[in-house]
Amino acid sequence: MLIPGAGTGALALYAASKGASVIAVEINPTACEDMEYNLRQSGLQDKVQIIQGNIFSTLKAYDRFDYVIAHPPIFRGGYNERQKNLNIYDPNFSFIQGLTSETMFGLINNGGRLILMYPSEYTALNLAQPEEDKYFFNLESKRALLLSKGLALINTAPQDRDNESVIWEITKPIRQPFIDIFTKESIFLAFQAAA
Repeated sequence: MLIPGAGTGALALYAASKGASVIAVEINPTACEDMEYNLRQSGLQDKVQIIQGNIFSTLKAYDRFDYVIAHPPIFRGGYNERQKNLNIYDPNFSFIQGLTSETMFGLINNGGRLILMYPSEYTALNLAQPEEDKYFFNLESKRALLLSKGLALINTAPQDRDNESVIWEITKPIRQPFIDIFTKESIFLAFQAAA
């Protein structure tokens, strides 16, 4: 399992505690140190490999993954120093666009899944803004591209007005037996625990 933008390791800890072997990639060195500490405290340091670096330039030599799970930053900002140090900003949506790029899809095994917790396209604040000022990247806009690549985009969580983030799955067709170690319910619980 690959966890890009792993932060201080909440999702990595959850996945490792369920038996997954995890590669956690995080660009922020302080977050990597905190993740290392958290893994040692939990006794799961042998189940998670931490890589400090940029996800899109770090993993070219690695094998493919059955799961890629991420909770990407949701806001477009990140242009000033204060914002760059906060994990909620994604300048020009470069991280979310990278996660939904052909490079990332190439890292996923047949039958594998990219699972994202990200705002719904129905979020009122987002719809009210002109395209250049939108708060959130619209994953729904990727549906046609995904279908053309043989992938599927599924919003797996019910629309909830009190919770503007939902679970999105991008799946590759199954061409071989695939054992699903996570249910949708356990994935949603993992994201809630990490929030």
